[in-house]
Amino acid sequence: MDGGDAVAAGRAPENSSSTIQEPSLALRVGRDLPFSPYADAIATVLGPDGTAQNEEEFLAREQVVADCMKREGFDYTPRPYVKSEDVAAGWAEGVVFLPVLPEDRAVVEQIGYGVDDVQEQERLLESAETPDENDAYLAGLSPSAQDAYVLALSGQDGPDDPAPDPGGGCVGEALREVADGGHVPAAADEFAPLIVAMRRVAQEAVYDDPRTVALNEEWTGCMLDAGFDVAPPESSAASWPAGPLQAYDLAVVTAADGSVERPGRDTPTNEIPLERRYLVGSDAERAVALADFDCRASTDYVERFVTVLADLESDFVATQGAALEQLVTAADSR
Repeated sequence: MDGGDAVAAGRAPENSSSTIQEPSLALRVGRDLPFSPYADAIATVLGPDGTAQNEEEFLAREQVVADCMKREGFDYTPRPYVKSEDVAAGWAEGVVFLPVLPEDRAVVEQIGYGVDDVQEQERLLESAETPDENDAYLAGLSPSAQDAYVLALSGQDGPDDPAPDPGGGCVGEALREVADGGHVPAAADEFAPLIVAMRRVAQEAVYDDPRTVALNEEWTGCMLDAGFDVAPPESSAASWPAGPLQAYDLAVVTAADGSVERPGRDTPTNEIPLERRYLVGSDAERAVALADFDCRASTDYVERFVTVLADLESDFVATQGAALEQLVTAADSR
């Protein structure tokens, strides 16, 4: 089976491993899309990791901020560098926001969508929820000292400051003092609206298109026939677009005994049982994935979805061609 046949069947193409273990919501399609030629330009304009600064520059700036804050009478601990996900690796490079399934139905029966590394995910969650040293330090200051700290750091006395420091405080000093590896902020600012509009086409408009709405109705009907109501209730915290993403969410909130209990909008994450937060490899989860696999195949889901996406991207390129050429020219000039 070639990549095109796999996509037509609603599965990951041939270059995706049939022994996928880690769940993924980034399905790479078997063909280039109209936005694909602009992926390199987007990555160049925004910076190689989406933050427009490398590790050396980031750490140098953090040290400048710390030294500046010390002169202002405050403690500031330089933050560690965390590399961002490559902004152009997804929607701009022929990857669609859909759960990845193995191409072989027999493998889906065995592993479903895959199994989360629960310990690692919990570690990341704890890290995200733990205030950093600077947050803790700021929280320990008096209200007046907190205001002074923010002013020294940002040059602004709150978001509505009528007369902010044009130098930008210690953060501004760091930005001026540490050279920025070739990235030109003005270029990123100039093309940000264009890039945001492209992302919205790829990740939002495609779900609103009447053809996708009709496709999701077919797929949802198939899932209902298989015994799975994937649509979350109004009270649920789930906000997935209609379609296979809802099946993935259903698999996550399905316990090993097959019961479904969706967390409410205000339920703290740490109060949700692990088996309803992650894919743990239960038979009940695999049953949902198998139904999704069959319904994608019977509706020609991925091929039809990608066709809609390609049409929308093509229309965007046709109407925004001049702006896109300017984007490419700006990237080539680096």
